Amino acid sequence: MDFAAHPSTHVRSLAELLSIALAIETEAVRRYRELAAAMARRGEAETSAVFADMALEEDGHIRAIQKLAAQVGCPAIQPETHAWRLPPEFAESWDRVAGSALLTAYRALAIAVDNEQRAFSFYTFIAAEAEDAETIRFAEVLAQEELNHAALLRKWRRAAYRRGEVDSLPVEVTSPGVLDQLIAGYEQKAAGSLIPISHQLTEIGAIEAAAVLRGLIRPAGGYAEPSLPVNIAPPENVAGDAGRIALLNAAQKPLEQMAERLERAVLESASEEVRIKAANHLADVLQRLASLRRLIDDASTPGT
Repeated sequence: MDFAAHPSTHVRSLAELLSIALAIETEAVRRYRELAAAMARRGEAETSAVFADMALEEDGHIRAIQKLAAQVGCPAIQPETHAWRLPPEFAESWDRVAGSALLTAYRALAIAVDNEQRAFSFYTFIAAEAEDAETIRFAEVLAQEELNHAALLRKWRRAAYRRGEVDSLPVEVTSPGVLDQLIAGYEQKAAGSLIPISHQLTEIGAIEAAAVLRGLIRPAGGYAEPSLPVNIAPPENVAGDAGRIALLNAAQKPLEQMAERLERAVLESASEEVRIKAANHLADVLQRLASLRRLIDDASTPGT
């Protein structure tokens, strides 16, 4: 959540601070609404509700800022006037999660936590460098609000972690051989989900989606389809677009766990050979997740 450089925060008036705050809150509302919609498409109702509630919370802050601006005699504040002063990390982190094929609830919540903590740090810089007491006081109030948001989102991030979205098995990838074994296990698990899901998609008439899923399966040391475990619970209602989306969401889970683990290997392994091999396989997994995401987006669009 760090800034690449010390942000330029010389705020000369309360009106400037309020304009900056309005820019931050306006962007947050837009991003939280996007994440709420994305989580709804994934079937993550609880996490979607969290982001929808955060959007409402930030919307309330916008109204409070506008009311305060009117009270102190600067009702015409415009967020776009000072949006350029925001550190680029704000937009970059949101863009990274929005454009990622690996958009799990845990990952979305983690980025949201980072951004709220980053906003806290930014307001803290402003408070430390401002020259008048009124600007300092309101910057500190805004900083505390962001810290409260981060604490709330951190609680939901922990809940996502406990649901098993992040594979926490402490397997140390010390060599290419260990990595091969790890990948084989994940690919076997992925095939154990993708094969039965492709059968279910065929049964409900989603022939093209079923074919795409079969194309996402990779060999894992030689397996036979009949011996693979069916490690998914079929949705209660698998008819129509809702059923197709539910099945495709289920298909994402093992690939997402594999991607998370490979990403850790890229970041943590001391072996350059392991890092390169893990990065190459990670790229393939992300391409497969992107294919699934396109299928889900198509199924979520009326008339497709």
